Amino acid sequence: AQTRMDDAIDNLELYLRMAGLPYRNAYTLELHKAPKGKLPWIDDDGTAVADSGLIIDYLKRKYGDPLDAGLNPEQRALALAITRLIEEHLYWAVLYDRWITPQGWAMTRPAFFGTLPRPLRAIVPLVARRGIRAELQGHGMGRHAPAQIHALGVADVDALAVLLDGQEFFLGAQVSSVDAIAT
Repeated sequence: AQTRMDDAIDNLELYLRMAGLPYRNAYTLELHKAPKGKLPWIDDDGTAVADSGLIIDYLKRKYGDPLDAGLNPEQRALALAITRLIEEHLYWAVLYDRWITPQGWAMTRPAFFGTLPRPLRAIVPLVARRGIRAELQGHGMGRHAPAQIHALGVADVDALAVLLDGQEFFLGAQVSSVDAIAT
């Protein structure tokens, strides 16, 4: 599979490594090429699949499920709940911190856009940030005060810490796909 994503190592790349699936990164910010206009997405021998969770489901169906094959129904349910907490709530708190807070933006802007030529380096980050702000508003996370967003993110991390409870992995003695997603 060929991955296209915005971070050097994200949960999809970690999943690919943990599952032992060969891949080649093709980093890009060309969202117009992505099937859903968002990153990450993969091109697997001509099959384009977008959204990290849907990509992982696709890879499990096509190549087998070496990480989760031994999970019982209760563990699978817990894995889904953890995944949804991370991808549908905590993600938005982290996104806010990365793209909207002055401290986060000071690191995000050069990391994502620092190599763009002028004048794109001045224009593209502002347009991208405006789009992220609109997504945060649409989701609802962006409608909260900064302190509330921070508190929501901390509560998510605290809940994950309780579930992990000093264990090396979330669902027992073996690594599972939820560990890749939570990293």
